[in-house]
Amino acid sequence: CVPLDLFGGFENRPMSQEAIDYISYTGTDDRFQTQRTYSLNFSGDLFEMPAGTVGMAIGGEYREERGGDIPDPITNGGDTTGNKREITKGFFDVTEAYLELLVPLATGFEASLAVRHSDYSNFGTTTNGKIGLIWNVNDQLTVRGTVSEAFRAPTINNLFGGNSDSFPSATDPCDTDPDNGGPRSANEDANCTADGVPSGYVDARTQLKTVVGGNPGAEPETADTFTFGLVYQPAWAEGFAVTADWWDIELENAITNVGINVILSGCYDVPSSERRFCDRVTREGNNFLSLVDNRTGNAGGVVASGLDTTFSYDMDSSVGDWRFNLDITYLDEYTREEADGSLTVGKGYYDLGVFAELKYNFNVNWRRDDWMVNYNMRYIDSFTECEDDNCQGFENSDSSDDPLFRKVDDYFQHDLQIAYGLDFDGMGQGQITLGIQNLLDEDPPRVYNGFISGTDTANYDYLGRYFYLSYNHQM
Repeated sequence: CVPLDLFGGFENRPMSQEAIDYISYTGTDDRFQTQRTYSLNFSGDLFEMPAGTVGMAIGGEYREERGGDIPDPITNGGDTTGNKREITKGFFDVTEAYLELLVPLATGFEASLAVRHSDYSNFGTTTNGKIGLIWNVNDQLTVRGTVSEAFRAPTINNLFGGNSDSFPSATDPCDTDPDNGGPRSANEDANCTADGVPSGYVDARTQLKTVVGGNPGAEPETADTFTFGLVYQPAWAEGFAVTADWWDIELENAITNVGINVILSGCYDVPSSERRFCDRVTREGNNFLSLVDNRTGNAGGVVASGLDTTFSYDMDSSVGDWRFNLDITYLDEYTREEADGSLTVGKGYYDLGVFAELKYNFNVNWRRDDWMVNYNMRYIDSFTECEDDNCQGFENSDSSDDPLFRKVDDYFQHDLQIAYGLDFDGMGQGQITLGIQNLLDEDPPRVYNGFISGTDTANYDYLGRYFYLSYNHQM
């Protein structure tokens, strides 16, 4: 044991290396993920029809999934300044059989049929099918559509993930400090009072402790999907093509985390008769909000629809080959149904993350001999974020429920790559690439409800402009 002076300062009484060594430790984690698969597949032609040959694929598969995360004993016990993390360990297996058919119905018109039966060791059986139609109207136009069922089982981490601490950005709805989200709204005041929290209660924290982890009771999620689209390659514009696909997804029993702000808003910022998620909120005897349970579960479902459109143009020139590509995604709807049947609208709001109405990528690629230059521009439309990630008041007719809100700016990011190819004859090919990410050093938009760097790091670059050099070799 070595005495440690925490208040001596660096210059007056600095900590000795022996004292630092005494309170420090080297953690050792053990993580593993294994998948063992046995499969048998057959494919070929079945028989002739007037419009062509019927093709078939049939097969089966047995798959074992194992995974684990064994943290250092000190981390597992919570005896560290970092977050506590418990052991994750689990296993399941699945046996599947499938059948696929490609049936020509008429000249240029064919149907694809598929069915898959799955038997999970921990969920039981499920059978899902798909019907697709493709019509080649002529050499320029193709029309396509699909109706299908989808099934996604929880992962090892969804099911058996050990509990761990997290401290996301959030404030206690019962806090009355005007500098930290106060004063309370009428609903918050009524519900906090009902829970015994006094009117003058103050909690200055801007991060609250939550527990996250797996849930053995998590169930599979299912979905019905519909897509309809076309591909147009006009003869009058050689090299030009456009594809457009409308998609509609209805997902049920979604595997997800509800989110701390949704939990707190659902418990406090609603009329008393509509309170939900309060069983996930723990308060101590002194009214201190000590824990929010945000472990994985099934939260109703998701209804989403939109339009994906791609414009592409290939052009040869005396200075090289060009390819221009524009991908546009229009989000028509994104709404999540919570476990109690209430709806959370995600489109245009940050309550569920970045679900902007419009996103697109514009890409220009140039090649000549061994040289290649690629430019990409990425765009994300603006949206609204609200206090405590609760913009749902805008969806009500009563304007008095409107929350505090702000507009998050739209975002452009420009990236550039320059590459040179190398040929080593019988030793393979290599490529040297110099890249500049975030060419114009664009700052990410401020997202106050984002946990890291005051933004949403899953969608925006927060490192600023940076350069990289890479080499890739293939034999």
